[in-house]
Amino acid sequence: MPIVNILVTREGTTPGADRTTTEQKTAVYKGIADLLFDVMGKPREDTTVIFHEHEIEDLSQGGLPLADYRRQHVRDRQTSALHRVRPPAQPDAGTIRFNPRRPHETGEGERLRAHQQ
Repeated sequence: MPIVNILVTREGTTPGADRTTTEQKTAVYKGIADLLFDVMGKPREDTTVIFHEHEIEDLSQGGLPLADYRRQHVRDRQTSALHRVRPPAQPDAGTIRFNPRRPHETGEGERLRAHQQ
């Protein structure tokens, strides 16, 4: 009998909600039972799901209270986005680039062989 534990923070997923709704939990329960049946052949009626909701103050990540970790992580991502180097521009999709290791891809192989003889 599969037993699946779901641990989430008690934060709403829609504006104004302060926790996961009954409808959302029902969808999660069904999705997990369907997944275990589809992937492992486990009968849906044998699957037990335990849904735990915790206050954000009761969790931590990276040695910090979760709220602090999230704030720091957002700042780090914003900072790294500012310093990210843009990749070089890609050639135009219509441009044919010759690769000397694969001349057959552009038809250049015939021209090179004729020139080398």
